Amino acid sequence: MKSFLKKMNRGVALAVILLIGLIIFFIIDSVTFAKEEPALKDLLEELLDDCVKINLLPEEYRKPGAEIPDGVVEAKTQEFKDFVEKYFTEYKRVNSPYYYSTRAGLLTRAEFMFESNNSSGYFIKDIEYSLVSISGIQKQSTNAVRISFKVNMKVSASYNAQYIFLTSIQSHGFDRYSDNNQARDEIKSESMEYDFTFILFKINGKWKIAESQDYGYRGGRMVMG
Repeated sequence: MKSFLKKMNRGVALAVILLIGLIIFFIIDSVTFAKEEPALKDLLEELLDDCVKINLLPEEYRKPGAEIPDGVVEAKTQEFKDFVEKYFTEYKRVNSPYYYSTRAGLLTRAEFMFESNNSSGYFIKDIEYSLVSISGIQKQSTNAVRISFKVNMKVSASYNAQYIFLTSIQSHGFDRYSDNNQARDEIKSESMEYDFTFILFKINGKWKIAESQDYGYRGGRMVMG
């Protein structure tokens, strides 16, 4: 009986030690993860700033009828590719109807977006992105996080001009608001809010976007520019 009690006491002591160790691990892990949150917010802010820079050609080419040299288009295309390499990593969840790989899709579109705008006479006059709020940051694993946030977008452009909106390519269409679809030289401004959810992986010490879920715009309006 004494031998049994002695073994049981050892077992209890071992369980207590393991429990204390587990609690300490979770505390340290939570503190470490909390330190990542400012870095994730900074990443989103930087992503938005770079989106603005990529979308805008030099000012002299942001007007109707401007002749854009091939070198300018090629430089912007390479800038787009560098942007994708900087922020995105290749990943696709198997059989997921909600998430899609953003890196491969963006690299494919990078090959022709600026060339398409140029050959069609479409152009972006001005564009702004701002981070409205972050609604949630959830740890998924040691090196993965899920972040949900809201972005405000304002764009002034000619009809059907294409632009980069974080993880996709959008077309500036008047048809949602007006019947005047043929006025390519006419500038109109659009303001909308979008909800996003990103899955990010930490790779070699840097957070990279792996998946994106765009819930669509909450509200928008188009006005004459």
